[in-house]
Amino acid sequence: MAPAFAWRFAAALALVPLLAAPAAAAEPAAAAPQAGVAALTDEDFEATVGGGLEHPWFVKFYAPWCGHCKALAPVWEELAGKLKGSVGVVSVDCTVARWTAEEYDIGGFPILKLIAGGRVYEFSGKRTLVALEAFATGGYKEAEGEVLPKDRLAWDKAARTAYAYLTRYMLQLGVVAFVALVAWICWSADAASEMDMEKRRKFEGKMAEYERRLAEKRKAEVVAQRASGGSGASGGPEEEKKND
Repeated sequence: MAPAFAWRFAAALALVPLLAAPAAAAEPAAAAPQAGVAALTDEDFEATVGGGLEHPWFVKFYAPWCGHCKALAPVWEELAGKLKGSVGVVSVDCTVARWTAEEYDIGGFPILKLIAGGRVYEFSGKRTLVALEAFATGGYKEAEGEVLPKDRLAWDKAARTAYAYLTRYMLQLGVVAFVALVAWICWSADAASEMDMEKRRKFEGKMAEYERRLAEKRKAEVVAQRASGGSGASGGPEEEKKND
């Protein structure tokens, strides 16, 4: 009964990633670039950026605790002012917008990616105002770029999604594995205990039978010895008379 409950509990936990995936929403027209740095989340990233089809979007993927991200913040604010009206400059807190960060393969901080014309271009130069502005205003065209996450091949999407779930739900998967292991150990222990008890009962039965037979044998030997000793005692006086 207990192992069956454990397996059902483990199966329920395994469904958590499927239930946690955000639903795909319709993509309205992309918003126009505004002054300042907008903070985007999983809920409004696609609706705001829109694949960069109308104009480019320069995105900073960061984490609040990252020292390099903090150092880049004033430069990023200044860049937003310089590119106002031509390139949207936004930020994504990856500790909040985890789904978007996983979709864009963010593995460190800060990561700067420009989205334009349905492709993604990653900035890899020095994070100075001049270099960032040059990249955003046309320098990115010299790079090959990658397709948007939504345009990836099916197998690539599946592999990336599986990896994202694995890293995102590692704790839940660990709990599932632990529960399954405990259930298996409990079941195995119960089965082993029953087998051990049966073997022990058989062994004890054989020992009891052996002791019973040994006791009967010793009793027979004692009776035989007493009978032999009694005959010798009764013949003693007759022998003495013959000798006299």
